[in-house]
Amino acid sequence: MKRIKLYHIGSQWMTEEMGSYVTNPFPEILNNADIVIECDSIFCPVNDGNMCNLLAVEHNGKIGLLTAEGSPFSSWQYIVEGTLFRYDRVALYSNISMDSDEVYAVLWEGDNWRVVKMDVSDSKSTPVLIEEKGDDDYFTPINYIPFEYRLGFGSSPFSFTPERITRLSENEIFVFGSNKEGFHRGGAARVAVDHFGAQSGVGVGRTGQCYAIPTMDGSLDLIREYVEGFRCYAYCHPELTFFVTRIGCGIAGWEDEQIAPLFSWGAFHSLANVILPREWVRLNSE
Repeated sequence: MKRIKLYHIGSQWMTEEMGSYVTNPFPEILNNADIVIECDSIFCPVNDGNMCNLLAVEHNGKIGLLTAEGSPFSSWQYIVEGTLFRYDRVALYSNISMDSDEVYAVLWEGDNWRVVKMDVSDSKSTPVLIEEKGDDDYFTPINYIPFEYRLGFGSSPFSFTPERITRLSENEIFVFGSNKEGFHRGGAARVAVDHFGAQSGVGVGRTGQCYAIPTMDGSLDLIREYVEGFRCYAYCHPELTFFVTRIGCGIAGWEDEQIAPLFSWGAFHSLANVILPREWVRLNSE
């Protein structure tokens, strides 16, 4: 992820720089733009080899989706209805075989979410509403997305671990900080026992719909070894989605700035099924 400026004129959005994620705008856009926004981060989840078909952008904690039309030197056309920077969290799903132009997106606004289907080959297409919910459900509505679709396109950094998780879908795993003895008595560990089947006495690895990572038994180097074990487990189980909580940043006393680098972009960017806290994604993208 990197910072980028978006230029707006009429119905067109264009980007400032050339690169694998972005296109180079025409001078008239640069000179006549009525809105210029410097985004905090960007993500190009769908790329047909010639240009980005879909661009996700974040500004001041809100996320917007843009889709491209025309040539590699063309504009970005916003296709999701409403204000550009609208969503709190976005999860994007592609066909596993990558032979379809259809994309599913789960879009959160506060406690509300909706599932839409988009055709990224046509920038003027309208998102088709599949399902929506307006209460305090905090789980990904994966049941409404076809089995042959997988979260992310190599990675999905605009999907963040919710601050509060009370329910999970069948294929979702709650990742929490523990101690080797498995005394799950407080914080996220208590939630893991009470709601998601974490087994007391097991301080490392998978039990129920949980995965425990010890954070109270030594140095950051030791925690790094446990995180690497988790990374390997997640790699071997692409059918599961792992919601990583702010492990070690509660009772264990570590700071986000110390733990976030253990889940670095370089190590986890290829694991679309590992969802991290928003603050860690921000720290790792600086």
